[in-house]
Amino acid sequence: MSADLRILQSALLVTRHQRGDAAAFTELVHLWERPLFYYLRGLAASSNPASTFDLLFVLTFAIVCTAWSLASRITAAELAARENFLRLELRLATLAASLNK
Repeated sequence: MSADLRILQSALLVTRHQRGDAAAFTELVHLWERPLFYYLRGLAASSNPASTFDLLFVLTFAIVCTAWSLASRITAAELAARENFLRLELRLATLAASLNK
């Protein structure tokens, strides 16, 4: 399937999902599952363990989201955003402590 066709089909599936069609989200996941897997597998090929962890997080999140309701997916995304914010705060605190020495 061409990239343009995939993007057009994705837009239609997103619209269907927004209108309440629960099956549209599953179709959207199936549409992007393989291309996303290959992209993420390429990222994991690097020697950076953090990128491998990020890959596993994204894959797990994508798989779990297929079974969750929209409210559960939103909650999970909010938790992930808070986790990333806490990591940033910790990095900044560590940097500030090293600068104060």
